[in-house]
Parts: sequence; structure tokens; C-alpha cells
Amino acid sequence: MLLKNFVTYDYVEFSPGPYLNMIIGPNGTGKSSIACALCIGLGWPPSILGRASELKAFVKNGCEEGFIEIELKGVVGKPNLVIRRHLNATDNKSIWKLNGQETTQKDVQARVHGLNVQVDNLCTFLPQDKVSSFAQMTPQQLLKETQKAAGNPNLTRWHHMLIDGGVNLRELDEVRYTRSLNHWLA
Repeated sequence: MLLKNFVTYDYVEFSPGPYLNMIIGPNGTGKSSIACALCIGLGWPPSILGRASELKAFVKNGCEEGFIEIELKGVVGKPNLVIRRHLNATDNKSIWKLNGQETTQKDVQARVHGLNVQVDNLCTFLPQDKVSSFAQMTPQQLLKETQKAAGNPNLTRWHHMLIDGGVNLRELDEVRYTRSLNHWLA
């Protein structure tokens, strides 16, 4: 990930690994700025972060423009996806590029969704400003979001099949019990 004139950064490059990545450091060192860049650079609106609602607020003070560039590993046999979002300090407009070609935010969002990137899932992306929302999730919500984060779209369907199967089994047991009781009482 490359950031230029983004919040507190003049120019910086980050190279996360393929598995779990955590950003740790003292207050005021730019951890939240990196989380913001990921969110905004992958096509989500700033409002998902609970911070500034306008894109121009993310361009470093005193600068006219900046950009976020994120490279995502492509699906097997396909090239990596390089997303660049140019931000303008004078308005809320941005220019999107996908592998160097100008594109739309909608196209970027579709490609990111196709890679199962879930910035809106607190089990996969937990910005500092959303920790209290995560802590308030019920066990059922946590399970549902964790299943989505695991990547297999069938997990939720299988889970519902197990629940339905358990209900059917209980109903069948009640019918057997009632029949047995009626036979014994007769």
C-alpha cells in the first residue's frame, strides 16, 4: 500500500503479509490513518469509519491532492489487482484507477467484493472507532460475521440447514413420544 499526502503521511509504503496483520504502535503514530486508507482505497465511504464524512478531509493539510494505492492478490491464475484512488482537497471527487486504467468506484467495489474483501465486517476489519460496536455484537451476530469472514459462502447455509435439521429432529421426537405415550395409555 502506498499513501501520498494522506492525513498525516507525506509518502509512505506498507507491505502487509498474506495472513493476519495487526497495526500496533503508540497513540498519534498513524495507525488509524492506515485503516482509513484501506477503507477509502477499497471503495467504502468514509462514513463506515465513524470519522470525517468528506473525502477532502483525508488529504494532508496544506496539500491540493493525494492518493491511496492498494495492491491485492488476484485469484489463482489472474494478476494482482492494483487500485489507486486520487483524492482532491478542493472537493469530494476522486479518480479511480484499476491496474493503471481509469475506472469507476462501482467497478472497484465489484472487483474487491469478488476477492471477498469485507471492510464492512467487524470480524475482518476493526478500525479503532468501531471497537465499541464490535463489543456490543451478540454471539449470534459474531458467529454470522465470522462465517462470512471465513470465506466459504456455504457456511451460513450449512449452519441454517443444521438448525432446521435440529428443529425437525425435535418435532419427530415429540411425535414418537406422543405415539409411545398414547400406545402405553391405551
